[in-house]
Amino acid sequence: MNDSGIPIYELKDVSDNLKSFEFVDISNKNYDHKIMHAHRHAYYTYIFLKKGLFHQTIDFKVYNLQAPSVVCISPNQIHIHGNDDNFEAVALSFTRDFLTRIEPFPGCEGKPNIVELDKGTYPIIEILSEAMDMEYNNKEPDDRILSNLLDSFIIKINNIWFKQKDIHPVCSTSQKIVTDYYHLVDTNYKTLKNVSCYSSKMNITSNYLNGLVRRYTGSSAKKFIINRTLAEAKRLLYFDHLSVKEIANELNFNELSYFNNFFKKETGITPLQYKKGVQEKFENQM
Repeated sequence: MNDSGIPIYELKDVSDNLKSFEFVDISNKNYDHKIMHAHRHAYYTYIFLKKGLFHQTIDFKVYNLQAPSVVCISPNQIHIHGNDDNFEAVALSFTRDFLTRIEPFPGCEGKPNIVELDKGTYPIIEILSEAMDMEYNNKEPDDRILSNLLDSFIIKINNIWFKQKDIHPVCSTSQKIVTDYYHLVDTNYKTLKNVSCYSSKMNITSNYLNGLVRRYTGSSAKKFIINRTLAEAKRLLYFDHLSVKEIANELNFNELSYFNNFFKKETGITPLQYKKGVQEKFENQM
């Protein structure tokens, strides 16, 4: 539990088996209602919805998931599980270092991504899911097998997502540059606000970095910095004990007016208006 009252769960807190990977059936009959409050994970979670409807509130936006589909949730996102009936789903949770060859994407941008499946894509995702289930529940599960199965699962999800978004994936070297950029921003966004700061650290030009990010996601490299800052601002605004001025300081805005202008430009409302609105909306879900 952190100071804000929003629990942050480590994978070791919820898994007695492997410490970097968890596979759990979260269907209605097995659902853990102890975590139906607002919380964060310090790891990635992919929810594979097989049947029915499932509601997730992620960073204060409600997503109505319809089977078959997959939702990708990034570390530190605040989310609340809906009180749904008659659904079948599994949750794959893992740390970044559990993967062997690829990066966790969709989801690594710090925003949830919904991947809809159809009769052509569902079977292979189901097969990979069942294979992970069987290995995970072995008396002596092999993390090498699980890691490779998870890699295959994410590669398939990535390919489906790319096709749906009409985005042409880049080569593995370029993909690593993009995902390294994401993780650098995730670590340094409070102090480094310009793309040039990151491209310098990565020994590439800003134009080259921006081109890769845009090709990979459809958005600019600068937009990712903005989105990451905005996401954290929204999360902090949910916390009762932080004033807008304190949040501006936390995010390294030199003046409160700069933060107010930034937030209103991106959302259309002031931070204080957002704070009041989101707390009223979700006060009964804490």
